[in-house]
Parts: sequence; C-alpha cells; structure tokens
Amino acid sequence: GPVEGRCVVLIVRNFWDAVDSYFNMCLTNTHDQTLAEEVRLRFWSKWERMVRHECDVWRRFNEWWLECCQLQNVPLMVVRFEDLVSDRRDTVMREVLEFIDSPQHLNPSNIVRKAVGYKPRSGGGGGSLRKSRVSPPP
Repeated sequence: GPVEGRCVVLIVRNFWDAVDSYFNMCLTNTHDQTLAEEVRLRFWSKWERMVRHECDVWRRFNEWWLECCQLQNVPLMVVRFEDLVSDRRDTVMREVLEFIDSPQHLNPSNIVRKAVGYKPRSGGGGGSLRKSRVSPPP
C-alpha cells in the first residue's frame, strides 16, 4: 500500500543530463563510461526515440507527484540534484532538513514549495547540452 509521511522531498535532475547518462548506461552496461561520438551517431535514431519516450515518462512522473501531494494535502519540496552535488550542497541540505522538520506542514496553504533557493544555473548542469550530445548530427 501507499507509504504515509508528513511531507515529500522530490529530487529532480536536469533532464538532458539524466537521459544522456541513461543512454550511455544502456549501451555500455556501466555507470561510468561514455559512448564514443561515432557510436552515438550510429545509434542516433535510437537516441531520438528514447528522448521522446523519456520526456513522457518524466512528465508523468512529475505530474503524479504534484497531483498526489496536492490531493493528499502533503507538502512537497522540489530539490535539484545538481544543487545537491554543487558547492551549495550544505545550504540545500540545511533547507531540506528545515522543510522536513517544519511545523508549517500543518498549514494547507504551504502545499508546494518550489525548487530550493532557485537560481538559474551558470554551470553544474546541462553538460550534455554544452557537449552537443543532444543535437542532431550535422
């Protein structure tokens, strides 16, 4: 059955980094190897199909959490994975712990708290985009 709790901390990762990592894992059967560019180009149509499929999976996953927490009146905090592995991790973890321990969970107007301390990225995420791994071949 469902798990009961006072709040939810949802950790999300940059979609492009996650799907790139997943594609590498599927084709190398490892967590630490990256496909050579010529191999990636050879499997380009598989990459495109996987991206389309995973977009829908991610959309449904996030919508489920948002809707579930809203319907059940459960406070939700969204935290970016990139922030947890950045130089901001101590601040982010402190905010997560404060959220978990907060008496505000009793206030229904506090249902969803957006990504912790959101500031647009100036690095530390989206590496797949910068490396042109998600752009079509020339």
